[in-house]
Order: sequence, then structure tokens, then C-alpha cells
Amino acid sequence: PRARPREPRADPNVTFHLRATAYLEGMIRFAASLPPILLAATPLWSDPVSDMVSVRALSGWRMEDGRHMAGLEITLAPGWKTYWRAPGDAGIPPLFDWSGSENIAGVAFHWPVPRVWWSNGMRSIVYSDRVVIPMEFDLSEASGPAQVMAAVQLGVCEDICVPVQLDFDVVLPDADRRDAHIAAALLDRPRTAAEG
Repeated sequence: PRARPREPRADPNVTFHLRATAYLEGMIRFAASLPPILLAATPLWSDPVSDMVSVRALSGWRMEDGRHMAGLEITLAPGWKTYWRAPGDAGIPPLFDWSGSENIAGVAFHWPVPRVWWSNGMRSIVYSDRVVIPMEFDLSEASGPAQVMAAVQLGVCEDICVPVQLDFDVVLPDADRRDAHIAAALLDRPRTAAEG
């Protein structure tokens, strides 16, 4: 008996390519059939900064001498840190831009006690979790409201350090309503040599 000629075998690479192309074309047709509102509601990426750190301005109170005590609350994700005004061997000190503010003549910070953090043999002075930094504002006009529209540049670190810039704003009312968070942060400050 004569042998029948063999039918040519399909090239597996070509077969895979045809199947993958058909799959992709099907996915494109499926996506095109979705209502536009579903596609618009799908986030393309998350905000990496808010996953590490956020800031909130606390309006505070007007003091008897016409100055205003407010606060900046910094909240850090677990494991993340930011730096004190003097960051230590490595780090980025906070930098502020007050250029959008109204009725603000100057500001003095009352830094709460930080902690020492060692990494790779270097000493850094940091805050973690949550910290409220009291801010004492000198006003151009002592009576009437003032507005703080500012930006702060912070270095935030976990395994790596990332510089971030965050905006904050708050109206400083002409009222004597004390904020417990700011008052507690004022008590948690380093003592001077004379006080020590």
C-alpha cells in the first residue's frame, strides 16, 4: 500500500500569534461596548504622595497681644518619617512658602520634641505617625481675619527618602477658641537650657 502524504503541521508560533490576536481584538470590542461612565470612573493611577503623608492646617486662636497661634498637622503612613527643623546627618528640613497668604507679617514655629532615628550609621532627627507643629503668626493688622495659603516641602522616608510638596490653607479667625491639639503640642517642646 502506498503511504498517504502527511498534512503539514501548523506552526505553534503562528497558532499562538493568531489566538493572542483574536483575544486582544475581543478585549478591545468588549471595552468599546462598556458605557463611558464605567471607563471614566476607573482610576489610571493612585496618588503616591497621599499614600505616604498628608497635611492639614488647624486654625487656632487669636492671642491677647494680637498674634495668632495656629498649627500644621502632619500625618504619616505607618513606617514613614519626616524631618525636624534640623534633620541630623541626613535628611531634608521642612521649607515653607507663604507667598499666597494675606495679613501675615511673619511666623515662628514651636517644634515638638522629635526622636532620633539611626539608619546606615547616620543619625536623623524625625517625626513619625502624627505631629502637630504650632505656628505663631505676626499679623499685619491685628484685628480681622488673616488667611494662610502656603506650601511646605518635606522629605519623607521609609526605606527610601522622597521629597514632596504639599499645599495647605486656612482662615485664621479673630476669635479666642483654643485648639486642644495645638495646646498639647505647645507643651511637648524641647526645654531651653535655663528651663532644664
